[in-house]
Amino acid sequence: MDRFCGRRRAALGSIPLVVLFGIAISAATAVAEMPRVVFDMHYAVSCRDVTPPEFAAANPGDKLIEVKLGISSLLQAGIEKDLAQYFIRMETPQRTMAVVDFLPKTARESLQGNTTITKNSETTFSLGINITGHYEALAGTAISPGVSQKNGSCIKYDLLPPLETVTASGTILRGSGVYFKLKSSERNLLEGERDFGLVLRVPRGWRGDYLHVRCEAEGILRGIVSSLDQRQLCGQRDFLISLYLEGDTEARRAAEDFSRAEVQLRNVAHVKAKEIQQRAAASFPSQIGFSSSSAATTIPADWQARLLFSHPSRASIPKKLPREVVQAAQEFRSSQQALSRLSGWSVLATTN
Repeated sequence: MDRFCGRRRAALGSIPLVVLFGIAISAATAVAEMPRVVFDMHYAVSCRDVTPPEFAAANPGDKLIEVKLGISSLLQAGIEKDLAQYFIRMETPQRTMAVVDFLPKTARESLQGNTTITKNSETTFSLGINITGHYEALAGTAISPGVSQKNGSCIKYDLLPPLETVTASGTILRGSGVYFKLKSSERNLLEGERDFGLVLRVPRGWRGDYLHVRCEAEGILRGIVSSLDQRQLCGQRDFLISLYLEGDTEARRAAEDFSRAEVQLRNVAHVKAKEIQQRAAASFPSQIGFSSSSAATTIPADWQARLLFSHPSRASIPKKLPREVVQAAQEFRSSQQALSRLSGWSVLATTN
């Protein structure tokens, strides 16, 4: 038995340190799984007219509408403490609405408790006489009753902890968009549904429009030691949210048609993804020296994102896409124009 144990120790001792280090790294990686987040939102949202009388009197051509958006996030992998922050960006692709107000606002809070400081000051005077009646100059050994006097003072106060930003928000794109940056803390967990509010300035005749919302999650990829931790994107989703005036049936129907057309375009593009790849590869030589005249004869890698989220006047439908995809794209563009006509602004001409 001793001989067997000796051989086993000798075998372990012969394993190079590099191999052991690699095993340790693999084990750490398996334990520290990177978070993975998915986002979700509703397709269409109704908006209330919240124009105060004083605003209407000062701005007869405009009104204010309130938009309430719920964004849901689900952690599908990893642990919540490894979620660092969410970045939410909302904008109007056609710059047809101006942000007047928004919630949540920038907020700061303390991530630790107060620090208590105590200062003591004490003065003691004592006089002792022993049982024999003699004065004890210092510390006598005899048992003595005594007279003592003790004065003390105590000052106690709290130092407030430093504040850290847990929510940052503000406008972007010259006031036509807004961003929200949500940071994780023990009191501010990110997973779940959160509500966001916007007050938008629109033309008086506004009945409907749409928003582009981008949601990004940033997580922490843990290293063997904390100094090796890295922040990485661990979730991203883009949404088109159609808006309509509360109580307006025709506007609601246009908003729902727009949402259905978007879903149809995404589904057809997914089904035809392989064929689109093949056609894009075949048209690659013609993309050298790309010009506006050849835009319709090529398939850019980001054609779908351009069509969905950019300004309609800057995105054309590539003619080399499969016929079913082109048809779905044209239906989407048609529903987009129908909804945009309800915004109170003239629709810019687009190239199909």
